[in-house]
Amino acid sequence: MHNYAWTLTNEEKYAQAESLATQALAGRQRVLGKEDPETMQSVNNLAVLYKRTGRLDQAEPLYRQDYEVSRRQLGDES
Repeated sequence: MHNYAWTLTNEEKYAQAESLATQALAGRQRVLGKEDPETMQSVNNLAVLYKRTGRLDQAEPLYRQDYEVSRRQLGDES
């Protein structure tokens, strides 16, 4: 689901992509946890989708979340 959502994003089929991306994110959060690297990839991809559709107010918190989790997991030098 995650990869298909990313493909749809790249094909600019944003409505379909958003639906799948949010489902993929919810599933990964439930199964893998909120800070799993694969979950965070879904967070980042959803942020990209929002950015591409001009919804920066929705993209920014997701980018910040991805950054904070990466910093905690990898340290400040990553």
